[in-house]
Amino acid sequence: MTYWLLTTEFPPIYGGGISTYCWHTAKMLAQKGDSVTVFLQDFSIDSIKEENPFANCRLIRFRPELQKQAEALGYEARLSFEFSCILEKYIQQEGKPDYIETQDYMGIGYYSLLKKQLLYPAFQDIPIILTVHAPGFLYLEYNQVPQYKFPEFWYGEMEKGSIRMADILISPSNYIMEELKSRMDLNQVPSTRIFNPFIPLESNETNYTPNDIAFFGKLTPQKGCLEMFEYFSTMWDNGFEHPLRVIGGGSHFFYPQQEDMIDFIKRKYKRHIDSNKILFEGNISPEKLVARLSKAHVIITPSIVDNLPYAVLEAMSLKKVVLAAENGGHSEILNDGKSGFIFTHSNKVDFENKLHHILQLSPKEIQQIGELARTDVITNTNYE
Repeated sequence: MTYWLLTTEFPPIYGGGISTYCWHTAKMLAQKGDSVTVFLQDFSIDSIKEENPFANCRLIRFRPELQKQAEALGYEARLSFEFSCILEKYIQQEGKPDYIETQDYMGIGYYSLLKKQLLYPAFQDIPIILTVHAPGFLYLEYNQVPQYKFPEFWYGEMEKGSIRMADILISPSNYIMEELKSRMDLNQVPSTRIFNPFIPLESNETNYTPNDIAFFGKLTPQKGCLEMFEYFSTMWDNGFEHPLRVIGGGSHFFYPQQEDMIDFIKRKYKRHIDSNKILFEGNISPEKLVARLSKAHVIITPSIVDNLPYAVLEAMSLKKVVLAAENGGHSEILNDGKSGFIFTHSNKVDFENKLHHILQLSPKEIQQIGELARTDVITNTNYE
């Protein structure tokens, strides 16, 4: 099978779960003997560059300015158009692939799907799959970003158009599909749930550092960081002694306050930072991440909306106890009270109660939960 994959992220370009997904998907198909081609925009090159990251996988990097459309199209629309043109070029050179897969985010498959609908010969008879990762028009809403300004509104419309034109939608969670269905009509679009492929992380570390409480993710409203800091602030004011360690974070503009989220957090919770209750560890390279996560007593995922975050899969595969909000596809893998714990934001004391319960578990109980967590991840995501 010949499989082409369109993406805005692929290692070593890391932006989040899309990069991780594309790496695992390409690995999965290549190991099965399929021929995989990944198309990725890259401003660091002048034209087109091909390389082979591993056997049966070709990575095609292209500068998304080859069509000279800068005066006519904004960045997101131009990027999608460039993807369609590079596809057309390679189809004419090599013939049609068996499948093309595109991400939803930024609508990068919009013009390719539109050309298929408009009966462009190069795009006929090729099934185009759209994988739901992180639809921007949905996440903008939860991230409190203005939804009706340029260009966010229009690339949201491109995402919606891509979703409606796809031959089939793949989503790793039912949760995110229900979120989409509440905002657009998907009755005529075939869809199915397929958990993200994932090669579990391995660690020789079996011990944890008691009371090492870690948040691992982006500091955005969608990830539930605002609620999380409020919970901890109340707990610390009531005598809770243990700090929260923030891994990752990144730069994310918080529109309601017109400043970066981390600056807002540092300003609002300065007294807790000064008393070493909030400890920022910053971004950690992939090669050092396993060792850091392995030290954690509990890893928190407080999302207010999420699909199937790889951060949860990675933590569970390392036999870590995860405390996650119910708002996401991870609740379809994590077995509450057995392979981890799920809390609800609607009950203001549920987070605190669950965290206290976890910290009071015996080392043997922590180990048992970790073993079940790894089993749940392997059972749901293993493609062997």
